[in-house]
Amino acid sequence: MNTKIKVVYFASTSSMYGDNIAILNVIDALNDRIIPYFITGEKGDFTDVLEQKGYKYYLVPFRINLYPETNSFKHLFLFIPRLVRTYIQNLFCLKKSVRLVSTIKPDIIHTN
Repeated sequence: MNTKIKVVYFASTSSMYGDNIAILNVIDALNDRIIPYFITGEKGDFTDVLEQKGYKYYLVPFRINLYPETNSFKHLFLFIPRLVRTYIQNLFCLKKSVRLVSTIKPDIIHTN
């Protein structure tokens, strides 16, 4: 069977550092066997490379750092509203991610 495997990669950052460089190296090595799709939070160096290589990606602005800063009185005062905002934003992003994955119907989901 020569069908390619669909793989969705969740990239937590959009910068070109270790994790994203490593995943691109793996994908380049497996390019003849997989169809890669990427879900990342924002545009950046990583998405620029994905565009250059012709890989499909989707932007879902999820927040990795769940807890807001608490290093000043202002930050402490706004902690709960910011925490609630982040939680709600991530719920919407989760819904969007589930919709994307349902549409793509991947064989493998890879999170890093």
